[in-house]
Amino acid sequence: KRVFEDMKALGRRYVEAACRGENIGFSNMHQLLTDIAQGTKKQVPCGAGLGMLAVDKEGDLHLCHRFVGSDQPTYGNVDRGIDVPKLARFIETAQDRTEFGCKTCRIRSICAGGCYHESYARQGDAFAPVYHYCDLMRDWVDFGVEAYVRIMQANPAFFRTQLEPRLARPGAAQPRPAQELAR
Repeated sequence: KRVFEDMKALGRRYVEAACRGENIGFSNMHQLLTDIAQGTKKQVPCGAGLGMLAVDKEGDLHLCHRFVGSDQPTYGNVDRGIDVPKLARFIETAQDRTEFGCKTCRIRSICAGGCYHESYARQGDAFAPVYHYCDLMRDWVDFGVEAYVRIMQANPAFFRTQLEPRLARPGAAQPRPAQELAR
């Protein structure tokens, strides 16, 4: 709870700066506002098992760095490769949280069920929500919605100048290679 209170304190500083047209670089707040502005609808909470796997000293592949050293299943090995069917089953299961309160939670599209490791560490099940964390996340998202409205009223250009450049859109200007910039 203290961490979330401190995040909100820093978030208030972020909002004040954003209203002045500045970005203080608080990535958690920046991501939350991006999700709100885009109407994000996450199917899974993070890139664990999708965009990343963690490797332990034996070469075994884990969902993320937090699972290294746990008794959670691994998903292949650097020598044998990724166990794609096993990993696909995990991700498919992660997308269906209907057995839990996630189905009716108002922040489901942003949270997507929460951190697998937090769930595993506290509930013994990587898919079971950690309900005290759910309350904290709902409070954080409510804070983000208030921040979004406040910035929109004071400086709507902030979203165009600070959030939109983060998007990889077809047809959008892309950064030029360093060789081109050197010419």
